[in-house]
Amino acid sequence: MSISENIRKDMFTASKEGRTDESDILKMALAAIKNAEIDSEKELTDEDVEKILRKEARKVTDAIDQYTKMGREDLLAKEK
Repeated sequence: MSISENIRKDMFTASKEGRTDESDILKMALAAIKNAEIDSEKELTDEDVEKILRKEARKVTDAIDQYTKMGREDLLAKEK
């Protein structure tokens, strides 16, 4: 089973169990993967998916750093 399939399965499980925060995060990851597939016009390998997930994680980390510097506790709590 590919990483994308595992993420999709985990997303549905989280959604069914009412874990909306986790489900939302996984939906964003799947959207990033799908957008990359559309851009590259081919199915992505697990290595490609890992790169995309690292990039998305970096975006979240950068956002947390920015919110901390700006003193935006409301946005910081949501991002975490």
